[in-house]
Amino acid sequence: MKSGKLKKVGAACIAGISAVVVVGLITWILFPSEFNVFESKTYDSRFIRKAMVEHGRRDGAVIDDIIIVDIDERSIDKLGRFSEWSREYHADLIDFLNASGAKAIGFDVLFLEHGADAAADSRLVTSVRDAGNVYFAVSFGASNPDAFLPPMVSPPPDLDYERFSYAGQSRFSPSAERMEGEFTDLYNSAAGIGFSNHYPGQDGVVRSIPPMVNFANRLYPSFALAMALGLNEIDSLGINPHHIHAYAALSPLFDMPLDENGRLLINYQGPFRSFRYVSYWDVYAKRLPPAYVKDRIVLIGTSAAGLFDLRSVPVQNSYPGVEIHANLLHTITRNDYIRKLPLLSNLLIMVAISVAIAMCAIFLRLRYSAMIIVVLIFGTIYSTYLLFSHDAVWIELIRPLLSVMLSFFGIIGYRYVTEQKDKRRIKQMFQHYISTAVVDEILKRPDMLKLGGERILATAFFSDIKDFTTYSEKSSPGRLVALLNEYLSEMTDIVLHYGGYLDKYEGDAIVAIWGVPVQQDDHAIRACIAALDMQQRMRQLRKKWTKIKQPQFEIRIGINSGPMIAGNIGGRERFDYTAIGDSVNLASRLEGVNKVYNTEIIISEETREFVNHDLILRELDFIRVKGREQKVRIYEVLGAKNDPVEPEFNACLKHYSNGLEAYRLKRWVQAFDHFQNARQAAPDDGPSNELLRRCKFFIDNPDSDLKDGIFVMKGK
Repeated sequence: MKSGKLKKVGAACIAGISAVVVVGLITWILFPSEFNVFESKTYDSRFIRKAMVEHGRRDGAVIDDIIIVDIDERSIDKLGRFSEWSREYHADLIDFLNASGAKAIGFDVLFLEHGADAAADSRLVTSVRDAGNVYFAVSFGASNPDAFLPPMVSPPPDLDYERFSYAGQSRFSPSAERMEGEFTDLYNSAAGIGFSNHYPGQDGVVRSIPPMVNFANRLYPSFALAMALGLNEIDSLGINPHHIHAYAALSPLFDMPLDENGRLLINYQGPFRSFRYVSYWDVYAKRLPPAYVKDRIVLIGTSAAGLFDLRSVPVQNSYPGVEIHANLLHTITRNDYIRKLPLLSNLLIMVAISVAIAMCAIFLRLRYSAMIIVVLIFGTIYSTYLLFSHDAVWIELIRPLLSVMLSFFGIIGYRYVTEQKDKRRIKQMFQHYISTAVVDEILKRPDMLKLGGERILATAFFSDIKDFTTYSEKSSPGRLVALLNEYLSEMTDIVLHYGGYLDKYEGDAIVAIWGVPVQQDDHAIRACIAALDMQQRMRQLRKKWTKIKQPQFEIRIGINSGPMIAGNIGGRERFDYTAIGDSVNLASRLEGVNKVYNTEIIISEETREFVNHDLILRELDFIRVKGREQKVRIYEVLGAKNDPVEPEFNACLKHYSNGLEAYRLKRWVQAFDHFQNARQAAPDDGPSNELLRRCKFFIDNPDSDLKDGIFVMKGK
C-alpha cells in the first residue's frame, strides 16, 4: 500500500476510534443522565413500533393467559368507594376464583393495616390460606424521621420473611429502609409476596425493574418474580449481576438476563388492554364463567384514575400498574426477554461503523461520503428497530450515531486542514509556472493533479533566441540580463495567458507544456496561438529596442504533440514537476530545425492533426532528426485561420507547394523553377531558398540522390 493511502487509512482509524472515545467520555462520564434519556426515547419508539406490529399480527385479539380483574369505575359504582370495601369482597372473590380453577391469584392491592372489621380480616386470611395460590404485593420505601418512620433493621414482627426472601445482598439491587404494612397474618397465609414498587427511569417512564431489593440483609423479589417462582417448584436460585438463574429438578427453568444496572427489561406486549380485562364486579357477582379463568393466572388491580395506580410506560403515557406486572409476569413465564447488547459489543459496533464512515469520508468525494452516511444512519436505525421487533434485542442507537457523525465531521475537518495544506503546497509549486486560472482549477479539483507521474497526451513547446551567444559576447552582463529578463517576462506572460505550464528556463530558452498539470482538450491550438503571439510581441519589442539601441532578438519555436510522462521528477529532497519523453525531445529538435529553413515556428504532423482547421500552415519537408529513426513531416505555422495574407505571399505558397511536390518526385529542374518563382514572389522566404539550394545541388551533382526523400538533420 502506498504511503499516502496508508496515511489516510491510519487517519480514518484514528478518527473513528477517537470519535468513540469522545462520545464515550460525553455520554458515560460527563452527561450520562442526558444521554440515557435520549437513548430511552429511542427505546420507547421501538416499543411503539413493535406494539403496532404485534397487534397487527393478533388481529385485535388480546393475551388471555393472564386475566386482569379490574377494580374499575363500574365496580366502584356497584360496591361503593374502594376505601370502604369490606375485605369479605376479596375473600369471596378468592373463593370463586379458586373454585373456578385459577392457576394463581395475585393482588396488586396493598393491605397495609388491619381493617376495622376483624371478622372480615379473618375471613380474608382464611380464604387466602385455603386457596394456597394467592400472592400479595407489598411496598418498600425510605425512612422519614420527620414522620417518625425510622429505618428498619429487621422485617416486621411475626413475618415469615425466610419463606418470602433469599439470603444475601446484591450491590446491583436497590436498598430499602422500610417495608410498609403491618398485616403480617395475611402475608404469612399467602403463597408469596413481592414488592410492587415500579422504579421508573429519570423521565418517569417504567421500562425495567430490579428483580430483587435489598432489605434487612435479605433479598426480596418483585411481585411478578415472586409469582413466577411460586408457580414452579424451584430447587435453587442463582443470582449474579447479569443473570438470575432458576433451577427445578436440577434443570434450568429460566435464565433472566439483566442489564448493566442489574434490572430486568419489561417486554411490553402492547398498549392498555393488551391483556384480557374483566370487571371486578362481574367476578364478584359470579357472572364470569368458571372456564374463563381455569388454569390461568389472575391479577387483581385497578385502572380507575381515582385510585392513582396509573404509570407512564414506553407504549403509553397512562398505563395501569397491574398491567405492568402482567407484562413482567408474561416476560418471565414465557422466557420472552429483551436482551440489551453488552457494553463491549456496543463499543465494537461503534468502532466498526465509525471507522467505516471515516474510510468513506477520507477516500471518497464529499457528496458520495455524505450519501453513504445518510444510508448508514437510516440503515442503522432500521436495523435496530428490526432486531428489536423480531429478536427483542436492544442495540444502542444514540452513541453509534453520534460516533458516526463525529467521525465523519472529524475526517471532514482533517481533509479541510490537509487539503488546505496541499493547496498551499500546490500553489507554491505552480503559481510561477501556470496561470492563476489553472491554479484555481487545480485547487478546486485536486483530483485532476496526479503528482505521482502519469502518461498523458500533451503538447511540448521549445523556444530559443537566434544567435544569443553572439549577443552575449557583444553586451555587458548587466545590460544583457536586463534585456533577457524583459524578454522572458513578456514571453512567460503569454505562456501563462494561454494556460501553459512553464516547465523551465534553460538560459535564454523557454520550455513549456500545454495539457499539464491540468488536462486540456485544446492543448495543441493553445501552444500554437501562444507561439504566434510571442512572435508578434517580439516584433513589437524589436521596434522598442531599436529606438533605445538594444540588440534585436529573434526567436525560433518548435512544437510537438504526443504522449509523455508528467509528474514529480528528481531526488528524494529536491524535485520538479515536469514532462519527459520522446515527444518532448522532438519539440526541442524542431526548434533547431528553424535554423535550416529560416523559419519562426515549426510544428510536427502530430500537432497539425489537432490544429489543421484553425491555423494557416505550410508543409515544409520530411526530416529525420538526431536520436529518432522515424521520419517526421514538419509544418510552418504562418498565422491564424482568419489572419490576412498578402497576395505576394499567397503566390509564394502556391509555387512552394508545387515545387515541394516535384522535389518529392526528384524532378529537380521542375522543382527548381517552382522554388525560383516562389522566391521571386517572396525573396526572403527561407523554405523556398533552402529547397532551391538543394535542387541546385542535385542538378549540379546528378550522381547524388535524396535518400527516401527525407532530409537528415545532422545537429540539433
